[in-house]
Amino acid sequence: MDPEQARTEYFELFNKIQALAPGDWGVAPPSEFQGDACRLPDGTDGTQFSVNTSRSPLSREEMDALHEKVKEQFVTTGFTVQQSTDGGENFVRRTTVSGPEKFVMGITTGKYGIALSGNTRCVPGSSGEGTAPSTSQTTATNTLPEDGKGATMTPDEARTEFFGLLDEIQAMAPGDWTTKDVPAGGYCNFQGTGNGKEFGGSRTRDPLSVTDREVLRQKVEEFYKSHGYSVKVFDQSTATDKLIITNGFGPDGLVLQVYTGDLGTTVGGNSRCVPDPQGSK
Repeated sequence: MDPEQARTEYFELFNKIQALAPGDWGVAPPSEFQGDACRLPDGTDGTQFSVNTSRSPLSREEMDALHEKVKEQFVTTGFTVQQSTDGGENFVRRTTVSGPEKFVMGITTGKYGIALSGNTRCVPGSSGEGTAPSTSQTTATNTLPEDGKGATMTPDEARTEFFGLLDEIQAMAPGDWTTKDVPAGGYCNFQGTGNGKEFGGSRTRDPLSVTDREVLRQKVEEFYKSHGYSVKVFDQSTATDKLIITNGFGPDGLVLQVYTGDLGTTVGGNSRCVPDPQGSK
């Protein structure tokens, strides 16, 4: 597959997901997206495209149904599908799809909106002018295995890693945090095997000052980059809430999300999807 084929494949899927929830999506046409350099298994540079968009929220029931539709769209493809919810008052729910050659697509829904983002496969070739390594991707090549999947962990290791990451981010903004972690974990479709385990959780606190929010957001973005995670930032502000979401995407479907807004501060996400020894018995 060449870069143009990878871009075409991705936007066809991207458009199918958007079509599941028609509305005020904002996204540039595929022709306006230029590729970023990525690392291929043989150590040479390839190309992948990143894209993100958002829209206003639907009812909670409609958004729950949307996640089930997204899961149905991908579950038969052999891609890894992970779903999690933070169980908080903003009813944030996530579905993350990980495919071959570093393909990632994620949809997050909540009280304040819906975000859809990700990147195409990393494939040989150049998209032409403007192709250059992004900061997060350059860092990632130094810390992640070349297959983009990361080292396979046990469920206990994935849980420890994930909650440790939340602890570190939470410590960047000391205060009275409420923890809503789910240490028991839940099901995920590990690399199409139908047998996997992941963990979710969230921590919430009162809103920070505008200055402190930006300080936290910058710290979080640098934190993601230091771990080699892909960084996506969404401005989902409304007339009543200036809300910024800073996402970090790691190996095996690991997702970290930091919400900083007028109504509160939330740190959440889900762990890597790893093989579940108990699930195979």
